Amino acid sequence: MTDIKIPGTLAERLDRVAATSGRRAESIVREALEKQLDYEEWFAKAVQEGFESADREGWLSHEESRNRLKARIEAHKQNAARQNRKAA
Repeated sequence: MTDIKIPGTLAERLDRVAATSGRRAESIVREALEKQLDYEEWFAKAVQEGFESADREGWLSHEESRNRLKARIEAHKQNAARQNRKAA
């Protein structure tokens, strides 16, 4: 078993909940930990599935999107400069 240190205010809350619910503090901690670990595992799997789906569907990464946007902005600036030279 792994021992953990519970900060004072959290320990007080745990004791209060245990007293009002009539449950042992250990069972409350075990249940809370199990729920959190279930969530963490689910979340990690969902994120991985999202990345895999994005790869399959050809989504752009943040860096790729930024590079394409920079290129479009630069092209627009060059176009505007050409238009200004023609108008002058």
